Amino acid sequence: MDAQVEIFHTKRLRIIRAEPKDADFISSLWNNPEIMKYVGFPEGLHKTAADIIKQINSNSEILEALLIIETLSGKRIGQCKLGKPDKDKISATDIKLLPEEQGKGYGTETKHGLLEYLFTNTDCEIVQATPNIHNIASIKMQKKAGGILIKKDVFYHQNKLPVITCPVEYFLFYIYRSDFFKE
Repeated sequence: MDAQVEIFHTKRLRIIRAEPKDADFISSLWNNPEIMKYVGFPEGLHKTAADIIKQINSNSEILEALLIIETLSGKRIGQCKLGKPDKDKISATDIKLLPEEQGKGYGTETKHGLLEYLFTNTDCEIVQATPNIHNIASIKMQKKAGGILIKKDVFYHQNKLPVITCPVEYFLFYIYRSDFFKE
């Protein structure tokens, strides 16, 4: 069993705090064009392991560097984040899964765990998600989690980034604490 700090677990997954030794794995997710194409980085984000280590080491209140571990095998299958609620008590989550692990329900299971953690352990009232309008799997996941479509919009990355970017058409979904606990 991995000795890293467990944040929570689900039926099939453990969500643990990443450590510097995990930087290469996380970097591989952020640099994978297949994973990053829906967030406006068609060639990946070009994050180095050193960039990830800085993020892990500064990761205090916002749990951005969390690993998704398949419990039975102990295999690292992805990374997720729990965003700290803002002044309006709105938080954001993010999930990145290895391409070969997609389509197995791990995203939905992780999302439910992230929601339960935020609504139980913080003052978060709303969790927002912004899936690309072409990312059908993510849209289905938001709906399964109880997401309510708020609007459709376009996000433009800053031109200062040293990587190729493209505009992202997305849907804004809200999941409300009150609705989550009704289920």
